[in-house]
Amino acid sequence: MKSPRNLAKVSAALAIVGIVAAILALNAVPALSSQTQAQAQLLDTSLTRLHSATNSQERMQAARWLGEQQASVSSDMIQNMGRSLRTDTDPTVRAAVAASIGDLAEKQNENSATAGANEPQMLDVLATAFADESNPSVRARIIKAAGQFKDPDAVTLINRGLIDSDPGVREAAQTAKLSRQRRLLIAFTG
Repeated sequence: MKSPRNLAKVSAALAIVGIVAAILALNAVPALSSQTQAQAQLLDTSLTRLHSATNSQERMQAARWLGEQQASVSSDMIQNMGRSLRTDTDPTVRAAVAASIGDLAEKQNENSATAGANEPQMLDVLATAFADESNPSVRARIIKAAGQFKDPDAVTLINRGLIDSDPGVREAAQTAKLSRQRRLLIAFTG
């Protein structure tokens, strides 16, 4: 008889196999339009898994994959990630979503001294989640993600972390503030 834990592991493994198969299919598509369609389908599948997978490992994997995207960041994707950041029952999934939002921001602005086009919306998602989040580890991860932004409004969110009641969140805010300053200095000085 299979235990629920073993079934969950099998489910997570099958989900990962599905994602890997989709990625391999994406890489094997020769035409650009077909590749774009395959990437859009993989993106939709990952967003669906982020919201509907019963296994938290599968939701975390979907969040991580979404954070690796570069060209396909859309307003709808950010809204969907924000919904998971606010509503997922597992704090590790919420933290993974926050990390992915930070990664997306960093990828959008890595070769520029200015903020990426989607940064204001992503910051709004993070700020809303931070205000409602009860778990200090997730709040700390949200603040760390804010440190990856070049948008000046990131400072407001980081400053909220500096006065948080939890010492771990305050420490994350100090680190995020320094990280952001270093990133901006490098962007402006080359």
